[in-house]
Amino acid sequence: MNKGILIGLYGIYALGVSLMLLFSGSKYDWMSDVDPAVVSGTIEDNAGNRYIFLILILFLIILMQIFLFIKSKKLTGKFLSVLWMIVAIIIFFTSSTTI
Repeated sequence: MNKGILIGLYGIYALGVSLMLLFSGSKYDWMSDVDPAVVSGTIEDNAGNRYIFLILILFLIILMQIFLFIKSKKLTGKFLSVLWMIVAIIIFFTSSTTI
C-alpha cells in the first residue's frame, strides 16, 4: 500500500480517537467550573446525540482498520490493525460510561 495513503489513514484514526476523547463525558461538565454549586451529573440529557456521534466515529475507525487489515500483506500490519481496533473499543467503552 502507498505510504501516503497509509499515513493518511493512520492520521484519520488518530483524529477519530481524539474526537472520541474530546466528546466523552457530559456536555454540562463546564458548568461546575463556572458555578461549583451546580453538579453537572444531575442535569439530564435525554437526546443521546453524543453517544450516537461516538458510535459513528467508532464504526468508521473499525471499518478503516478492517480495510487496513485486508490490504496489509505483512503479519505486523495485520497485528497493528487488530491492536488499534481493540484500543478504539476500549477508549469507546471507558469514555462512554460517563455519558
